[in-house]
Parts: sequence; C-alpha cells; structure tokens
Amino acid sequence: MVKKKESKILLKLLMDKKKDQFVAVEFRVDFMDILAGTIGCMNNLYQSVKNLDEEDMYVEHCKTLLLNRINPYPKYCMKLKVNLDDSRSKYYKCSDCRYNNYYMNVECKCNGKYNKETFLKDSVENTCSDEYVFRKRGISFLISDGLQVKVASPSSLVQMLLNVGMSDMNQIEEMHVEIGKNEVI
Repeated sequence: MVKKKESKILLKLLMDKKKDQFVAVEFRVDFMDILAGTIGCMNNLYQSVKNLDEEDMYVEHCKTLLLNRINPYPKYCMKLKVNLDDSRSKYYKCSDCRYNNYYMNVECKCNGKYNKETFLKDSVENTCSDEYVFRKRGISFLISDGLQVKVASPSSLVQMLLNVGMSDMNQIEEMHVEIGKNEVI
C-alpha cells in the first residue's frame, strides 16, 4: 500500500537577530484556512473541560459531549491542505426519517433511533469551487508574537515591527519553514 505524502505549508519567519526571537510570521491562505477552522485555542479549552469533575456537569453525559466535540464543517475541513480534524467521517442516520447525528442509538425527535452508520464521502467536489476553503486566494497574512493577524502589506509589516520596538530593520532575518500536521498541533 502506498502511503500518502503529508502536505506541508510554507511559513516565512521574521526573526530579531539580536534577541533571537521571532517578531512576525508571514503565511498564505492555506495556513489561514487552518486557523479559521477548528483549531483556535481549542486544545487549552479541551484540557480545562477534561479536568472538570462529572458532578460539575448539568447531566451525566455533558462532559462526554463536550470532550467529543463535533466539527460543523467536516466536508470543508477534508479539503484543508493540512486537516487537523479528520476524526469525524462517520455519522448515523435516523431509521425513520432523514435526520443525521454523530452519536449512535440516540433518540431522534421523530422517535426513531440514529442507528444507520454512514460515512462522509472522500471527495468534496461540491463543497468548494476553489482550492482554498475559508479564505480568498492570493492573500498573505502576518501574525505577530502577540497573535495579532493582519493582511500582509508593507505598511502593516512596518507597523507590526514598530509595535514590538523594532526600529532597525537590519536586525530582521528571514527564515522559511515548512510545517505539517504535527507542527501545527
């Protein structure tokens, strides 16, 4: 069996040579799609919920539902260059109507049960007509060390550098880095 090559995303790091720290990162739309997707700060939130006691929950299964969060756009995320949420391709159809649910044997509002296992199609040709998922193509973005995101332009870069106290642009070193799923997480 041929193993599929992992997709990589190119980032341009702008480093302060004197302080040996990054000042800003420039990236294309493919990375912005990932940031605009489900990643955000979900890992910290997930850990906080995981550490809660069951008795702190409204009903017993609330913690399970929160910890097994559902991506509302799995078809779109399947098209991301680096898909971080590839866990939800299976769902269940109601035995009596057309409704779907991610949880098996839960009662539907029509009184049927969600018990017909179904999978999302591997092809997502009808979900997006462009190669990008959440953003317009051809746009680059900048993100500062304070996690402020802006559309990349010479003026926004200069302003971002001035905001972190960079006045000598000769201190800036440019590095190119390729990242995949493990680095994003």
